[in-house]
Parts: sequence; structure tokens; C-alpha cells
Amino acid sequence: MIEPRDELIDLPSGPLRVRVRGHGPAVVWCHGIFFPIEVDDHSALGRVLSDDALGLTVVRFDARGHGKSPAGPDATAHRWDVMARDVLELCDELGLEDVALGGISMGAAVALHAALLAPARVRAMLLFAPPTAWETRVTEQARYRTLLDFGTPERLAQHVDDDMRQLFPAGPIPPALVAMVAALAASTWSALERVIEGAAESDLPPKVALSCLGLPVLLRPWRDDPGHPLGTAQALASALPAADLKVLDSFDDEPGMRQAFARLRDLLVDPA
Repeated sequence: MIEPRDELIDLPSGPLRVRVRGHGPAVVWCHGIFFPIEVDDHSALGRVLSDDALGLTVVRFDARGHGKSPAGPDATAHRWDVMARDVLELCDELGLEDVALGGISMGAAVALHAALLAPARVRAMLLFAPPTAWETRVTEQARYRTLLDFGTPERLAQHVDDDMRQLFPAGPIPPALVAMVAALAASTWSALERVIEGAAESDLPPKVALSCLGLPVLLRPWRDDPGHPLGTAQALASALPAADLKVLDSFDDEPGMRQAFARLRDLLVDPA
């Protein structure tokens, strides 16, 4: 059993902010890019992750350069395959020998890389909205690199805010996206540069490597999201031997998210 906590802890690769709450089997949750804990807390997913009645011990952390976790020394530390080592170091620090891993977007990629590094330690996975990958990744990598041209947190935040207003012309903008813009504006440019460059150098693991990952993987994408195309989740479902793919209604589908976590808990309590 892990005691509840919310603190900065020292790992071999550097300090990381961690929040632990809940009871039951442990799941280490990896957030999406620009969505640290305080931003996610404004979303449907954040409400689910913060629910002590979930039946899971939820381990959340701010990835390097996000929220209360300092940035790594360079962009390499923010590559998704490198961040997977942070997840395993965190498990070591918390005394978690075997866990479930989960994540959304960037976090889904980090979780997959971590599972490939230590498959014997991962019992099951839950992945929301896997990001663009493989053949479609090049365009998204180029899009990330264009963000570097803004040069300051304030200009980047304004650009993202303008995009949000175009996506939701009738308003209101979802609270999590408002919180994301505010978090971007409050960041340092050096941290944002490393996060963005790391994302621009990252991809999902190769399909051939994923084909060796025999643990249960719950895939929960949603439609009409170009940054997280349904095709990526479908390709993952084909590559992973024990995938369970169900499409949620939207990024705000809280009932669908709760059902996914209930299924994850069932897998951990009674794998049969």
C-alpha cells in the first residue's frame, strides 16, 4: 500500500513532482503534453483520476518541464522513450514491483515505451487518445517545430488561445484548455523549448516491438481529433496481441472514461 502524498521526489534522473491518492491496485498515470496535474484537474479525466472511489491507487506525476517538475538538462530528456525511464524510476522509488500503466496522448506513448522496457513489471495498460504515429507522425513533428518560432511563453500561449477560439467559436472554451493556456504563459521558455523539441523527436514504439507485448491493453480513442487520429488506435489494436479497442464519444466522455478504469481495475483484481 502506498501512502497518499503530493511532493517533489528525487529520482536518479532528477526531481519529479508526484501525487498519490486512492486505494486498491496501483496505476501510474502519464499525462499529455502541456497537461500537468493542475491542468488535467480541470478536465473530465482529472475528475475521474481524483475520485477516491475509483478502486485504484492512482500515481500521477508532472512530466519533466511540466507543472511543478523541473525541466531536464536538454531536449533528449524530454523524448518520450527517455521519459519512459522516469516512469520506471518512479516505480522503483515507490516500491512498485508490478503495476498498471496508463496515459493519454504523449502519456500513452510514454507508457508504451515504459512497458517495452520492463514488460514483466506491467500487468495491464489503459491508453486514451494515442497520438499521431509512424507514417502520420512526420507532419505532427513539423508542427511542433513551428511552435519554437514563437520564442516566448506569452506568444505561444496567445497562439494556442487563438486556436482554441477558432475551435470553439460559439464558446465557452473547455476549462482544461483555459488552464492549459494559463500554464503555458506561466512556463519558462527554456522548459517549453525542451518539451517541444523532445516531442518533435518522438514517436510511438515500432509496431514489430509492440507485437511482442502480450499484456492486456485497453485502447480508448475518440473520433474527429486530428492530433489523435482514430487510425493510430486501430493500428495499435492490430499490432498489440491483447488489445481491447472501444471508441469514446469525445474528450469529455466521463462515463466512458469511468467504464474504462472500471475495466482496468477488473483486470488487476481478477485477470481471468
